Amino acid sequence: MVAWIVEIVLAVVLGSLVGWLVAYWRSRPRRTLFRKTEKPYSADATLVSRPVSPRLSYSRTSFWHELEPEIFLDIFDTVGQGLLVLDGQQTVLAANSSASRLLGTSFGDLLGRKLWELVQHRPFLDALEHVALGATVTAEVTLHHPRERILRFQVRAWRATSRESPPAPAGVSESAELVLSASAPASRSPSQTDFLIVAVQEVTELRRLQEYRREFLANVSHELKTPLAAIQAAAETLQADALSDPDAARTFLQHILDNAHRLNQLFQDMLHLARIEAGQQRWHREAVDLAEVVQDVVERHRFRAEKKGLRLSTEPPRQTVAAWVDAEALTRILENLLDNAIKYTHQGSVTVRWSQEKGTVRLEVQDTGVGIAAEHLPRIFERFYRVDKSRPRQSGGSGLGLAIVKHLVQAMEGTIAVESEPGIGSRFIVRLPVAPAAR
Repeated sequence: MVAWIVEIVLAVVLGSLVGWLVAYWRSRPRRTLFRKTEKPYSADATLVSRPVSPRLSYSRTSFWHELEPEIFLDIFDTVGQGLLVLDGQQTVLAANSSASRLLGTSFGDLLGRKLWELVQHRPFLDALEHVALGATVTAEVTLHHPRERILRFQVRAWRATSRESPPAPAGVSESAELVLSASAPASRSPSQTDFLIVAVQEVTELRRLQEYRREFLANVSHELKTPLAAIQAAAETLQADALSDPDAARTFLQHILDNAHRLNQLFQDMLHLARIEAGQQRWHREAVDLAEVVQDVVERHRFRAEKKGLRLSTEPPRQTVAAWVDAEALTRILENLLDNAIKYTHQGSVTVRWSQEKGTVRLEVQDTGVGIAAEHLPRIFERFYRVDKSRPRQSGGSGLGLAIVKHLVQAMEGTIAVESEPGIGSRFIVRLPVAPAAR
């Protein structure tokens, strides 16, 4: 008996609490979407705030008309898309936070400004004249302040119509509501006010990736076509008359072998890079003494460096430095960096140095080669990227060496940077985690 009484009391209390919350939510004041203005745009379509109508509880057809305008702005914010509402004179009446961020201005400075003040792109502004005829204008504009970026604007006209709400239940007062319709404006009337809805989206990264994809496909085609053409030419020469000359035959056969090796190296590098990116490469991380790895790699490249008249040297630290990495990955990193340094250094020296500082291992490969201009530095770790496109790929290179280095360093939870000056040389700096015992 006592348990039933307790359950009844709890039900009454919970029911009263829920009823109070619902009543409070329905009666709370609605925020206004539009900025305050002393001059209404139409006698019949004044943009004002009003409380939430209880018709939400019984009319599905009026659901979207009853939602707070800020909800739509917030929806666009969640997908990182800006939204602007302009009047007929292209003055900003409302905006969300994404719009102010994309346009590089504060929210307070955005309201009340003209569109041409924010976007100074004449073809786009001229095209807005077609919006009044029912067209949707889409344009991509490059802005340079505060940083260079590409924004995609989509503009269309909307009609704000003042109309009476559907009949409300007994006890509920009726009020006029502002409805945005997607129909193109035909003729203006006292009860209609035309607005411009501007959606803003940044497509800088998308366009960069598209350009990168085009360059990648073009470079892959070139890298495959060059050795295949050399193999075909040598084979055709042998088939024609070179077989009768043993020395010439050996020369052309060597060309075929060299280019076949180049193709094989290209495929191996592409597969290796794909495995790293897909997370399919397994690593065995352990404490690796950098002195041992550096010595082995340097000795393998010493003959090639001396053949070019270069001085290949190392600058070891006084104490032992051990990195927490995969030994094969570290070897490949140093192999590729050293190969690149010797390839693009025609006189002078190539130096390898390493040390331990601030809980990390620092590995440097410095050369006195041709150097790299500043505008090329952000892209040198891309696949097949060449600083000098007029210069053919050096013999034996796949164009993937630095890309593999970057991904291997990242897989080892490290970082890589480059400092370079044309005519002076380059220095690649790799930072890797230090072995636990040395921390």
